[in-house]
Parts: sequence; C-alpha cells; structure tokens
Amino acid sequence: MGLESPHSPLRVTGTSLPPAVLLAVKVMALAFLLHNQLQALPAPFLSFVPGLDSLPAGGILPMVLQAACLGAGLCILFNLWPRLSSLVLGTAILIAILSSRTYLENNRFFTGSFLFLAGLYSDRFGLSLLRAQVIVLYFGATLNKFLEPDWRSGQFFVAFGQVSGYHSVYAMIPDSVFPIIGWSVILTEAAIFGGLLIPALRRPAVWLAVGYHTSLLMISGRTFGLFWFALLASFAVFLDWPVRSGEVVFNPASAWRLATASLHRLDIDRIFQWTSSPVATLTVLGKTTHRRGFAGLLTILLNSPWAYLAFVAVVAPLPEHFARLPALLVLAVLGLLAADAFLRRLRPLLVQRRTLVQVSGSRG
Repeated sequence: MGLESPHSPLRVTGTSLPPAVLLAVKVMALAFLLHNQLQALPAPFLSFVPGLDSLPAGGILPMVLQAACLGAGLCILFNLWPRLSSLVLGTAILIAILSSRTYLENNRFFTGSFLFLAGLYSDRFGLSLLRAQVIVLYFGATLNKFLEPDWRSGQFFVAFGQVSGYHSVYAMIPDSVFPIIGWSVILTEAAIFGGLLIPALRRPAVWLAVGYHTSLLMISGRTFGLFWFALLASFAVFLDWPVRSGEVVFNPASAWRLATASLHRLDIDRIFQWTSSPVATLTVLGKTTHRRGFAGLLTILLNSPWAYLAFVAVVAPLPEHFARLPALLVLAVLGLLAADAFLRRLRPLLVQRRTLVQVSGSRG
C-alpha cells in the first residue's frame, strides 16, 4: 500500500472524522495494540453487571473482545470506517471493564470513553463532547485532590516517597516542602482545567499539561498504562491542527536535501506547500513567523501525523521504566518551543527599544 493511498496509516484527512480526532484515535489504537493490552483483556470476574461472570459463554468473551479490538484497531490505523471502528474499539474496552472489576483502571476507562465518543462524532456537536471529557477529567482530578487532606498536607508524597525509586531523593526533602508540592499539583491541574475552558488559553494549557504529565512520567517511571499516550493524544482536539497555511521553501542542493526529500514525501496530507528555491537552508513560512534550519524542521515534525505515530510505535512496546528517555525528548521539545515563543515576543520589544534609542540620539 503506497503512502498516497486513502487507506495509508499515515493519512489523517479525507475520512468521516476530523484530522485531529482521527490522529488522536490512531495514537490510542496503536498504543492499545502495542502496549500488551490485547493480552490483558479479562475473562468475566466480579463483573459490574450482575450475572455476567456466570454466563456459560463467559469463557469466549475474552476471545470475542480480542478479535473486536484487534480488528477495530487495525481498521482505525488503515482508515477503514474509522468512526465505526472507534465506536467498536471503545465499546469493547468498556465491555471488558464492565465484565471485570479487576480490569478497571482509569487509563482504560478514559481511553475507551474517548474512542466511544469519537465513534459518536457528528458535525452537530463537533468536538464539544470530546473536549468535555478531558475538561471533566481535570475538574474531577482537581476537586478530588482539593478535598483529600493527604494531598493538601503533602502526606501523599511522603507515602509515595517511601515506595518510589527516588526514595533517597525524597528523604532529603524537608517535611515543610511536601505541602507546597501537594498544592502545586492541585493548582497545576486547576490551571489546566481553567485554560482548556477558555479558547484563548487552550494552547498554553495544552503545553502545560504535556509538560506536567511528562514530568510525572520522569518522576514515577510509569506511563500509567495507556494514560500518558491517550491523554496527550486527546489534546489534539483542543488545537487548530494541522496548520495548513505553512509553506516550506527548500534548496534541493543544500545540506537539508535528504531530510527535505523525505519530509516532502511523507507529507501525504499536503499540510505544507513545498517550494524549491535557491535559499541557504530549509525555511518554513507561516502567517506571521519564519523558521529556518532546525526550527523549521521541528515545525514540520510537530505538524506531521506520521511523527506522532512513529513516536508511539517506538515507545509503546517498551517496558514502562524505559519510557523516561523518550519523555526527556518531549520535555526538550517543550523547552525549545517555550524558548522560541519567548524570543519571538522579546524581539519586537528589542527592535522598539533600539528605535527609541536611535530617535533619542538623533534628537540629542
């Protein structure tokens, strides 16, 4: 199957789902298939539905769920009935949760619910239901921690430090600092909740959330099952993604020629307009900003669906404690984005100051 095929796993346009939603469910489906979740699907045991675990057919339920999840997951990846496939995969995960209390985990419930809602997507409601799920998640997390005395007092981190791999580090922290850490977590999740509610603050709220949860991965050494992959993927529905107004200007004879040729071929959704020109380096032209060289390359990668799928394909199969290195890469990218945003806002101020100095000098 060629890259240009409508059923290419790298394509996110031209289906019944918006590109941002399709990318999110692709990431979730890929993480589910590669994170050993198929084998974890349970036989009915202590089910939430009375009598479900005593049915004669209960023994075949795991096989039915595995077949449904595998088939629906592959269909999502290859753009085959993605909305229906999302509904099937989400329903299968939720049925598995209902069939066994031991299978219930927050990360599985969140993933199954998001896929289920993606399967119910309609132009009438747009992205509102999917956004509401994430917003409710942060509202509940903030309220839960605020009402829990152990979070407000910092006792949670005292107990966590005793079982953490960083026990020696926690032992050096004064007891008076733990309440500050607890309140920092509460306020961070409250800020994410508030930011996601306000359209003008959604982008910084998303970057704050990505940095926050990736830092938790670095500290704990855990992705918490599917949670890190699914939650970060769900943020796509809050962003104006992908950006289609960019133009890539490249020199076929420059040092960037190999990277440019590969990126051009992988841009099967035509997110960028590619223009050959005898310029010194790779340049991405946006509405208000120009990014050259490595910054331009980073801009292309952040707007390329295949980059996220490739990242998940590498990280999801890893044992959880090995995910710290990829998490460090995510934090490094966030740092570069923050530095770039700071410099772009600082540059006009410096230009304005230089102009004022020149005017004052000429008057003097």
